[in-house]
Amino acid sequence: ARAIKVLPDICGLASAALPRRDPFYCASIFGDIGDRFVLCRGQFEAEADKMVDQLTLMTPQGKGQDEPEDPHYGLFGAAYLTRAYLQLIGLRSYDFTITDAPMHDRLVPSQLERIFGPTVFDKACENGHQINSRDLPTNKELVKDLLRRTHAFALLVADKTNSLTMTHWQEIYSVDRVVSLPEIEHVPHVMAVIIGLTEGTLDFRS
Repeated sequence: ARAIKVLPDICGLASAALPRRDPFYCASIFGDIGDRFVLCRGQFEAEADKMVDQLTLMTPQGKGQDEPEDPHYGLFGAAYLTRAYLQLIGLRSYDFTITDAPMHDRLVPSQLERIFGPTVFDKACENGHQINSRDLPTNKELVKDLLRRTHAFALLVADKTNSLTMTHWQEIYSVDRVVSLPEIEHVPHVMAVIIGLTEGTLDFRS
């Protein structure tokens, strides 16, 4: 809930990091498979007020267990079910997963069909991904595929993250792609700095 309040700030902050592009942002929240809605995802928007409207419709369920959690279903959608013009012309988008807990070990076919519908594997195939429901990618393989299309990072909330959780995410993303946040309210600023450093529009002296 605290993150949702500050996320619209990324619309303005990212503009400085992407001076030659109009930044479009798609907000989503994930829960646990014990929740009624495991994943809520909006549309890509360039204006903060439109993003606020979407975020007001995303209410965390809070019915599942505290940890591990299930963000890997959102990562599956980003890696295999998203087709953006930006990527079709050879550019990479950005993907940020914000959490304070590790993930469950594997994806479950029935949960993918529950979240994305019974044609989920056909849709992945239409996007050029041959996904075998009997041999789903591991979390590490999932992130590896995501990195072919995006600059992906995991943002961990420091005041609730222990060393085991940090190690868990570093093993999946690599040390360079896991960033610890002192407070959740800093999410938009950290995202904008990461984008600027990656694009070369900011440096450590900025």
